Amino acid sequence: MSPPAALGQGEVEEASHIGEQAILHVRRTSSARCVGFLDDFAKQLLPCRDQPQAARFLRQARPVVAGVQ
Repeated sequence: MSPPAALGQGEVEEASHIGEQAILHVRRTSSARCVGFLDDFAKQLLPCRDQPQAARFLRQARPVVAGVQ
């Protein structure tokens, strides 16, 4: 399942966990497209930032996304 699909089903914790795994893979690539997908997902997750798992994902994603912009 993709992070946006899990989020769409209301599974914030699962979506965040999958997103964290994706961060590891995105860091290994230099793909701006992958970083763009990560950035899009982070924006979708922002309304859930008060939940611990979502907040953790957003903290981890921020430097990865910022490094490309």
